Amino acid sequence: MLEKICFWRDRLTIIYHSIGAAILIPMMLLITADVVMRYIFSRPLLGSQDAVQTMTGMSIVFGLAYTAVVKGHTKVDAVTSHLPEKSKLILQGITDILSFGLLSLITWQSVVYAKEAFESSYVTSALFIPFYPFILVTTIGLLLFCFVTLTDFIVTVKGAVGK
Repeated sequence: MLEKICFWRDRLTIIYHSIGAAILIPMMLLITADVVMRYIFSRPLLGSQDAVQTMTGMSIVFGLAYTAVVKGHTKVDAVTSHLPEKSKLILQGITDILSFGLLSLITWQSVVYAKEAFESSYVTSALFIPFYPFILVTTIGLLLFCFVTLTDFIVTVKGAVGK
């Protein structure tokens, strides 16, 4: 059952990662067009900074869960490399559960912030696009990251108990 959950989790993170990577293409084109318009024609694109700001946030958050799945986050193992396997698994479990707790708090506060942005009508400075949809989209990416850390914790505990 856990293997099946991890399989679908991994598929979902690949989809989100692909969306995050795809966001980089229009962002790159928009930045290029803005630079050309600004320096050649002395006419910057109105709202390009707003669009780039929102796209950057989404592309980063969409890649977090995938990076966790492929174990791409930076890890220093100078101390743990000399420990027995079971000790490494226990430390990994502690790290996973602490990460899950912190990410849960961040996700919860993102939902609170999205609600506040909706109620206060926060908008971008130039285009007046509401912020809350972008906050909600990034919250979904954070929620997926929480799910990845939780399943990693379960896998680690299962490995530690089995050894």
